[in-house]
Amino acid sequence: MRTPVLLLAFLAILVHADPLILPLNKFLSFGTSLVKNVEPGADLYLASKDSDEYLKNIQITTGGNSITLDSLNGFNADSSPICLRIIDTMTVSTTNNDTISSWLGGNLYVTTKTQADDPNFSVYVIKTQHNITMKSGTSVILNTKLEPFVYIDQPYKTSYVSGIQQSKDAVVDFKWGIPSYNWQSVDTNNTFFKNPMDLKNDTYRSYVFFDHIEPLQIGFEYWYITANGSITMQIENKFITDQNYTTTGTTTTGLVVNELLFYPHIVTFQPDYTRTGFAGFLVSVFPENEIWFTMNYDTAHTTIDFNRTSATEDRSWAPGQARTLTINSTSQFPGIFYCQYFSFAGDLLPMTSTSSPTTSMSGSTGMTTNTTVVSTTTVGTTTSGACSMSLWIVFVSIVYIFC
Repeated sequence: MRTPVLLLAFLAILVHADPLILPLNKFLSFGTSLVKNVEPGADLYLASKDSDEYLKNIQITTGGNSITLDSLNGFNADSSPICLRIIDTMTVSTTNNDTISSWLGGNLYVTTKTQADDPNFSVYVIKTQHNITMKSGTSVILNTKLEPFVYIDQPYKTSYVSGIQQSKDAVVDFKWGIPSYNWQSVDTNNTFFKNPMDLKNDTYRSYVFFDHIEPLQIGFEYWYITANGSITMQIENKFITDQNYTTTGTTTTGLVVNELLFYPHIVTFQPDYTRTGFAGFLVSVFPENEIWFTMNYDTAHTTIDFNRTSATEDRSWAPGQARTLTINSTSQFPGIFYCQYFSFAGDLLPMTSTSSPTTSMSGSTGMTTNTTVVSTTTVGTTTSGACSMSLWIVFVSIVYIFC
């Protein structure tokens, strides 16, 4: 008698876990906390300037083994932060009392297994000065407490990024938050700084690469970099006030961000009025009170106003090099905003001309654009570079089209 063979088909269901940020001050002294949605094979990092006296009282258990957090509060010989591979589940317990726990400022960061296994995925914990080198891939930046407290508007944690050197064939984006489980396959729509800058609307797209980048003050607890080419930079745990900032180049790009307490900001540019050019900014705004951005040109200004209406990766630019950018609000607590500004000097002007800046803006509901123009005459001396001049001609032809 032939025995029938029963073939069973199983439906494989892919289960994923998002990466996690776990503030140390959320773990209280009663019991043990099971951290949910952690993948076996993920990596655990600590970003903290809290004293080892308190970190040694916090215990992580996975795979039947336990360690205390003071053993993660350091770096390997290659300057990479020490991490712990998650074996199965992850639990956290502490013997610190709740008062001490509430004052802790560090974070735990849990990756996904895919990220932990990716050789092009890296994590940096910023405590002093760190040299960052990327050929391609993703780097997560975990900031730590900023000390000492000097300026009333300084962030609790920050990165000071300087000396950025980028190959011209590389596309580099700085993004807020941490990379999601599928960060490589979706448009995350959370870029706050990019090089090259893409100027686009419904019918036109151009990429402008900046050789010169201002130092960037990035006052977040954590953020990340994606790159498809070579880039180097220095990242420090320090704050330099930028309420009144003068750029260090004529063709340049920089950044102003805010997450809490705000004072008016002024960026002063160094324009070369014998040349053509354009200037503008990339903004993402999540306002709680009214906030506005004003770009002042030689003979005109454009104001973009956000009144409790969010916008993500909106662009505004116009012909003409910038003189100043001012950022103001009706409140010292306007909400969160990210503003990448840029000014570009092109060809020498070939002759006397009269021109007026016109704004191209990807609009958002509740956002108001107001441009005031006064005509003038600018005299140039000679011409050079047909490529840059052709870019200028195409640019002028499309700025009237809204994104």
